[in-house]
Amino acid sequence: MTLDRQAILGADDLAVEPISIPAWGGDSFIRVMTSEERDAFELSVGAMQKGETKIQFRSALVARCLCDKDGKRLFSDSDIGALSKKSGAALDGIFDAARKLNKMTDQDVEELAKNSETCQSDDSASS
Repeated sequence: MTLDRQAILGADDLAVEPISIPAWGGDSFIRVMTSEERDAFELSVGAMQKGETKIQFRSALVARCLCDKDGKRLFSDSDIGALSKKSGAALDGIFDAARKLNKMTDQDVEELAKNSETCQSDDSASS
């Protein structure tokens, strides 16, 4: 089947999947980010290199991907700091599932994390 513009733009390609979060005593959902959202996530990490902003890498991805059953985000970007104070084990499980659902390779994650660490090192050197 050859896809045309209408078929591509009309495709339901934003998957929502259930996730069990034992540390929090229940289940929730994670979702695929839109291309625009993923670009914004990656740019926010890149901005750290320039000292423009600070984000908690894992919490930022979790905030963008945890959702209700209809795919609506549970957390806004302003909740990232609060999420970063939750269990690292719980966040790691959600982060890993969100990363896989969003087809983020290990190399993607390493590069984003490296950029994050580079910025933090640069900031501490200038203090």
